[in-house]
Amino acid sequence: VLESMSAATPVIAFDLPELQPAIIDGVTGMLVPFGDCSRAAAAVLHLLNDEETRQAMGSQARELIQESFSTVACVAAHEEIYRG
Repeated sequence: VLESMSAATPVIAFDLPELQPAIIDGVTGMLVPFGDCSRAAAAVLHLLNDEETRQAMGSQARELIQESFSTVACVAAHEEIYRG
């Protein structure tokens, strides 16, 4: 997920708690109900056919990764944990 987002690719995934910090539905990608393959397929088709939305989500995804999940951000978060 993070690698795709860092490449400015919006991610479509099942709505799982583990993914919610990275995939902001409608902003950095699309979350669909767990197991709903029809909605997942529809989301893929939607982004394939809507270049403007796909590019906007991809840009937002890359920004989020750089701000929140980069090496610098992860090291800072770990330092915070250890320093209390």
